Amino acid sequence: DSSITTSDNLTGFGAIGDTIKIRKHVTIADMFGVNNSANLRSSDDPSTADEVLIYEGSTATSYFYYRVSQTTNDPSDGWYDTGFTFAQGVAAKAVIAPNQGIVVKRKAATQLSFTSSGAVKTGNTLLPVVRGLNVLGTVSAKGFTLGTSNLFTNSVSTGIKASDDPSTADEITVYTPTGQTSYFYYKASPTTTTAGDGWYDTGFLLAAGVADTVSITPGSAFVVNRKGATATSFNWSLPSPTSF
Repeated sequence: DSSITTSDNLTGFGAIGDTIKIRKHVTIADMFGVNNSANLRSSDDPSTADEVLIYEGSTATSYFYYRVSQTTNDPSDGWYDTGFTFAQGVAAKAVIAPNQGIVVKRKAATQLSFTSSGAVKTGNTLLPVVRGLNVLGTVSAKGFTLGTSNLFTNSVSTGIKASDDPSTADEITVYTPTGQTSYFYYKASPTTTTAGDGWYDTGFLLAAGVADTVSITPGSAFVVNRKGATATSFNWSLPSPTSF
């Protein structure tokens, strides 16, 4: 059989004659280990376990690693959603899509780090941005800055909305271990380009040009707030690194 059926209409992403590569989705078990090799805090109670939140727009589903005993293994041990609505084994297969950022709610007192490995994707990637909140991941193995992100394209049909007022512009929130900062693309005029146009923090605390260098590191997530009751979705063209 030389055909495949997709769950979504992909005609906007290619044309007849294009070469299509199909990549396996990453799941919770792929990312954190089928037996929790990432060593997140496990428990028989989701309120005391570390949680993994996967966002679809502004809505999150929360998962944790269930373990009956911390000293012995049990057949029921494994990944579950915190509401126990999925049958055993289903949560481990929960997909983390390329556009989805995840949040790990760490409840243990100690810090934790782990590595997820895989093949580096080359070429630009189109990731959907919808109206409202978007928790976005990055598939760039090198990361990027706000200035090189392609989030602003000077067209609201392909990128974020700019404004001279942060309350009406689309907002990008970047998280660090010490806090969070929101940014927007300042444009004095919607029709012309002026010398002061560019990325700024929403409080205008940083000098002109500084926000352009704000880094979004590989493996991190950030939030895009696509504002306005009439705002349409767009496909963000995430740039591929030219070197490593």
